[in-house]
Amino acid sequence: MLRSRRLEVVLSLEERKEQEALERMGE
Repeated sequence: MLRSRRLEVVLSLEERKEQEALERMGE
């Protein structure tokens, strides 16, 4: 259980990074 929880956090962080990168490209 703890493992999947950690995976969720990592995935959400990766998503945020991608979104930020896309926003920078858009500017």
